[in-house]
Amino acid sequence: DRDYKKEYENYHSDPEQIKRRTKRNEARRSLKNRKNLTADKDVHHKDNNPMNNDKSNLSIVTQKYNRTEPRLRNKLKEMGVLPNVRK
Repeated sequence: DRDYKKEYENYHSDPEQIKRRTKRNEARRSLKNRKNLTADKDVHHKDNNPMNNDKSNLSIVTQKYNRTEPRLRNKLKEMGVLPNVRK
C-alpha cells in the first residue's frame, strides 16, 4: 500500500515540484483549444523539461508514450509498442 500522506509531504509539497507541476498545467492550458487534445492525451515536453513551455517544445501524445520513462521509450519504439513521435 502507498502512504499518500507521506508521499505528499516528501515529494509533492516540495517547492520545486510545485513549480514544475504549475508549468505542466500551464502547458496543457496553452494547448487547450487544439482539437486533438482530448482527455486521453497528454501534453509532452520534447526536452523533458516542464519549465520550458515554448510552443516548439510541446506536442500532444498518448498517455502511454508520455508516462513512459524517457530512457525506455526507444526500447519500446523498437519493439513496436510505442509510436515514433518526433513532431
